[in-house]
Amino acid sequence: MTVTINSSVNAQGLDDLELHVRRSHEAIGRVSRGLLALAMQAGDGLLEIRQRKLVRHGQWSDLCRRTCSSVRTAQVYVKLAKARALLEANPQTSAHLSIEGALRFLRQQGGTSRTSRGGSLSISIAPWLAAPPAERMRYLKRIGLPGILAALPPEFRTELDRRRSAPAAGLRLSAITGAFKQAMSFAKIDNTAGIINSLNGLRNLLRAEGLDPDGIERIVIEAVKVEKSARRAA
Repeated sequence: MTVTINSSVNAQGLDDLELHVRRSHEAIGRVSRGLLALAMQAGDGLLEIRQRKLVRHGQWSDLCRRTCSSVRTAQVYVKLAKARALLEANPQTSAHLSIEGALRFLRQQGGTSRTSRGGSLSISIAPWLAAPPAERMRYLKRIGLPGILAALPPEFRTELDRRRSAPAAGLRLSAITGAFKQAMSFAKIDNTAGIINSLNGLRNLLRAEGLDPDGIERIVIEAVKVEKSARRAA
């Protein structure tokens, strides 16, 4: 096979030619890495369309052909987007990956691993476990909050709601307890105005909790009546 070399290149010396080859090779690498990033961006868009159910199931293949020329190409983009965390887990490795290199890398990682329920995971958990918190945060930011919420198990949502409400509930309980203690303190020094203000604040706090202060007061009055009747009977 004959290779034709441009005369301007052919006129250069060995050192210059080596530099030319190296720069050309580095440029090819930059283009390849740019293509991988664009492929993952295309996959992100396809995943968003699928997750939001913007097209019907029967129209998915037509959409792939319109946007990506073929269903197979669209599948590659989706696969790369799903494996973004794995591909970016080691920046030194991902910096040299082309689309074909990324697909080869994923195959070397074992392809898909079966779960206990017979499903499949498109990415390995090992890089995530090995990554420091700062890198994990960066991956989650790249995925975005909608993607995280879409993949969040129901039991995680319950736990997050519990943790979110616990501090607020603790602060409200502390405020109610504080108002009650303040009212008792004013009672000891016979400060009627202070007692009234404290009790009004306590009533407002109880109403904010969805409780009926008047109902609670009636229960206390009835309890006192029952206690007095029991004492007289004794």
